[in-house]
Amino acid sequence: MSVGFFGGKFLPLHLGHVYAIVQASSIVDELYLVLSNSEKRDKELCRDTKMEYIPAQIRLRWLSKLAKDMPHVKVVSIEDFQGNDDYDWKEGAQLIKKVIGKPIDYVFSSETEYNEIFKELYPVAKHFLIDPIRTHVNISASAIRKEGVFRHWEYIPDIVKPYFVKKVVVVGTESCGKSTLTKNLAKIYNTTYVEEYGRIVCEELGGCDGIIVKEDYLQIATVIR
Repeated sequence: MSVGFFGGKFLPLHLGHVYAIVQASSIVDELYLVLSNSEKRDKELCRDTKMEYIPAQIRLRWLSKLAKDMPHVKVVSIEDFQGNDDYDWKEGAQLIKKVIGKPIDYVFSSETEYNEIFKELYPVAKHFLIDPIRTHVNISASAIRKEGVFRHWEYIPDIVKPYFVKKVVVVGTESCGKSTLTKNLAKIYNTTYVEEYGRIVCEELGGCDGIIVKEDYLQIATVIR
């Protein structure tokens, strides 16, 4: 049975990653998605960019959602405490081999610059390049960090988008135009909106005067969230 892995920081996960993962999963019998993370290193990569640091737990959730319908794809997380400039590739390879626990036949990536280091660290494995010149999906995580997530929104997977979506609350007195304003803003910014659910609750109750209880507010808040 052939075994391979595709590793990365997935900071953030984008459609280029998704393409590579799907391609890799069709080549081996068992594929490991390795989230290599270090809070120190990942914060360094996000410094002076247009994207804030994303906790490893969030990125692990993205990968798990992506692979949940792929039974031969396993998601693992490997944490270290090194920076970007002093990362120990040999130590990282040892941790990956330990977690996978079986001979590795393929190491997948999209980076030709990894040829020599992978040849040294995984001498019996084949370094299999997937879309190295970004012909199929012309995007990189570094470009997203540098230029901002919303600049490259079309390359962000649906399972990732909710993390970055900004929520805007419109407040005001009764019948001041909140609903109309909200609908118009949604049209302008090409997004979705939530109806005034409090009004729906009142209509379901037949009126609100004197009959709203605190449990109703919990229901309203839950729907809006």
